[in-house]
This record gives sequence, structure tokens and C-alpha cells, in this order.
Amino acid sequence: MIEVEVLSSSISDIDVDAVLTGVFEGDSPEVLYSTDEKLKNMVTNLFIDGEINGKLATTSLIHSRGEIKPKRILIVGLGKKNELSLDRLRGMAAVSGRLLRDINCRKIGIHLGFLPRNFRYKDSSMAVIEGFLLGQYSFDKYRYKDKKTYLERFGIYFPEEVDFDAILLSKAIRTGAYIAKATNLSRDLCNEPGNILTPVKLSELALKLGEEYGLIVKILDEKEMEKLGMNLLLAVGRGSVEPVRLIILEYHGGGHDKPLYGLLGKGVTFDSGGVSLKDRSSMSHMHLDKTAGAVVIGILTALATLKVKINIAGIIPAVENMPAGNAYKPGDIIKSMSGKTVEVTNTDAEGRLIMADSLTYMQSILNIKYIVDFATLTGGSKAALGSDIIPVFSNDRHMVKLFKEACWHSGELCWQMPLYKNYLKLLKSHVADLKNHSKDPPSTIAGALFLNEFVEHDTRWMHIDIGGHEFREEEFSYLPCGATALGMRSLIRFYLHVAGEDIGKDSEECEE
Repeated sequence: MIEVEVLSSSISDIDVDAVLTGVFEGDSPEVLYSTDEKLKNMVTNLFIDGEINGKLATTSLIHSRGEIKPKRILIVGLGKKNELSLDRLRGMAAVSGRLLRDINCRKIGIHLGFLPRNFRYKDSSMAVIEGFLLGQYSFDKYRYKDKKTYLERFGIYFPEEVDFDAILLSKAIRTGAYIAKATNLSRDLCNEPGNILTPVKLSELALKLGEEYGLIVKILDEKEMEKLGMNLLLAVGRGSVEPVRLIILEYHGGGHDKPLYGLLGKGVTFDSGGVSLKDRSSMSHMHLDKTAGAVVIGILTALATLKVKINIAGIIPAVENMPAGNAYKPGDIIKSMSGKTVEVTNTDAEGRLIMADSLTYMQSILNIKYIVDFATLTGGSKAALGSDIIPVFSNDRHMVKLFKEACWHSGELCWQMPLYKNYLKLLKSHVADLKNHSKDPPSTIAGALFLNEFVEHDTRWMHIDIGGHEFREEEFSYLPCGATALGMRSLIRFYLHVAGEDIGKDSEECEE
């Protein structure tokens, strides 16, 4: 990770390749230079001419030509002051950081003298470091040419008259940096192609990361799963030459008197659809069907790094879904680990099958009674709420409330969807307890209802469907081209809330 420094300084005394700062609509030049005469001479005429106007997303790059310490000053328009949010700060840091990186700046700083008084420095600093590091992400591991410039140092600077709490600020920046680092790790795993990151390779990587971060890691192979009766999970992987693995990662930071929480992430390392083959237009993105599994790994590493006082088990059913002579087929009837039988009507609705057995494993073997599952489960998720809003289902209002708060802190959006039991008729089978798919909508609610059938009555459960949210064709703000890991930062904050380690809101006064 790059070096990060935090100091009080005027803009003119920051010794970096570039320093960025912000102005709002209607601001006068004095907000930038205060008593700094050298800076005053550089910016006053730009304000008068309207080049610096504070309008949202406008930028002005000033070369100092040796008159002050920073070689460049990037002034970013932040729009109306009353519309500023932590997420706008994240976006500013991400986009500006990329712009400066792309002109080969290696030492970059942001001066937060523009912050309104109702923004706490610790929350704003956390948002800035998070956005900056998220915005630097690119997956160029397999590119021979045109690799990005990598930064050496990032600084967060405050006006000299500000007396900030160094301990609080350091903790906030550390939290934001590690959330971003974990998110970028998960993005890397998501973006790895299916020929590289197979179920076995994913399990080996989990073992390696477990050793690095102090996690307990257990891997179940096919024989062990067969003994447990995990027939749904094994059926999905039967058509692939790649063996199935169940990955269990545990972090124990809460002590023996605290309960064990569960996080389940779908880990289909490549999804062809199986015998119910996908069309070619969507096939090239199907290495991203392991996004939720990658997110589970990233979240566990973040919680361990931050030493959060919580006990949590992350479960990843890792499998490839491929067509073959021995693949499972529409019309098959399979007995699940729970004892319920499932009629397969669509082999491309495989995620709910592998997760059903995993839910049973978590409840019956690990005795977990508080479970969040996370999956690229249905394309209907995006159809229902678009690409920015995450559908959430739960049998527990408090879980949803905590997740909504976590999304607010992260700048992400979620919406609670109904577990409308009348739609269970869509999953009614005449030959088994359930069928795995219905051709009739609403597919996202049907998928959640299927999983709910494998949740015991005394288990608190929340299901998050990120189908269609897992990648972008073009970068936007702090979301890159390719895997985004949308929802992951909110889940980390969710577990911080659960552990009683809240981050705080941006509505309190600055520490001055």
C-alpha cells in the first residue's frame, strides 16, 4: 500500500507533484488562498474569468512553475455546498487521483480546507482515502504494455489553524484504507479468468490468504461433501473436469462468549449455464459469477486486519457449471443436504442449488443462527432496480436496518424486497419438494424464496442479490471497468455495526 501522511499545512507548502482541492459554486478566491499571496496571484484571475467556477466536476489544473512547493494544483468544482456528501468526496478523490496519475504524478495530496463546518474531518478523511485508493484500481496483470503509473505517496492536509484529533483521524484513515485494499483484492479475484482461478486454485488461494491474515481455513473435497449429502452442490459441478470445493474461512476476533456469524458467497468460477446453455452475448462475463465468493474472502481479510471484535465464518461453494455427458440435466431430481428434494428445471439456476446445501451446512454443522448470503443470483435483480440499487431480502428487520445504515456510510444504495410467500407457487413441483426455477417472473423474488426454504425458522437471515451489478463496461467515479465488488464495502461496515464499532455520521461538527 502507498505511503499516507496527514499534516496541517497551507497549500503553498505541500511538497508534492500535485495537490488537489475543491471549491463550491459562488465561492470567492479567498477560500483558496486566505493569506497566501503567492497562491492569490495564481488563482484570482481564473476566478474573475470564470475558469474556476465551482460547478460540479469542473477542473482547473494550474502549474506552479516553482513559485510554490506543489508542482501542480488541481482545483475541482464540487457544485452546491449544501449538496456535498461523503460519497461526492469519494468520487472527487477517485476521479482526480486518476487524472493526476495519468499525467505521471507519483506524490499527490488533497487539501481539505474547503470542507463545510458540519463535516467531521475523520469521516471526510476516511471517505477521501477510500475513494482515492478505489479509484486507483485497474486489472492490468495480464497486460504487457500500457500499465498504469503507480503512486508513491498520498497526503491529506488540513488548514494550519485546525487542531484535529490525530488518534481519531489515524483510525479513520486506517479503516478507509483497509476497506479499499480489501475491496481491490476482491476485484482482483473477481477479474481472474476461469482458466486461471478454478475452484481448486481458489481454495489454494484461500489457504494462502488465511495464513497471511490469521484466518482458520478448512477445505472440503468431493468425498467429504458426498458423506454430508451435499448432492445439490456436487450435481452442479459434475459436468466439469474441475473438482468442486467448499471453502470455509473463520475469523475469531470476538472471544469465546460471542456468537459465530455466517457469510455465504456464491463461488461459481465459470458459469456456462450447463446443459441449459447461456447465449454467447453474456458468456464472456461468466468468470464474474464468483464475485460473491471473492467478496467473502475480501471481507474476512478486512475484518482481520482491522481486528474487529466479531466471530465470523465465510463459506464459499466453489464450482464450475459446464455441459458434459455426465452433467446434471433438466428433469433431474436431487436430494439436498437438508433432505428436501429439488426438481431441476434449468441448470443455469445453479447458484441457488449450491447455496442451499451451503446454508444447511452452516446451520447444521457450524451451528450458525445469523447468516448473510451474497450472490449474483438472478438477472432479474438488475431488471427490478437497475444497476445501482441492490435488492435485499430478510426475515429480520434489524438486519436490514443495519445494512441500510452501512450502505449510507458507503455511498451505496439498497432496497428491501418482499418475501411474498404466495409466489412460492412458482417453485411448486409435482414430482419433488421444490423446483429450482420458474419461467415466470418475478425471478429475483423466486430466487430468494427458494433459498428461504433452506433457512431454519430460528435463523436470522439476509439475502443480497447482486446479479447484473457485479461489473461495469466503463469506469465511473470509484467504480472501475470490470469487477466493481458493489455491496462489499457496505457489508464490511455492516459487520462493524454488528460488532458495535460504528464509523459515525457526517452530520456533526468538525473537530476544531
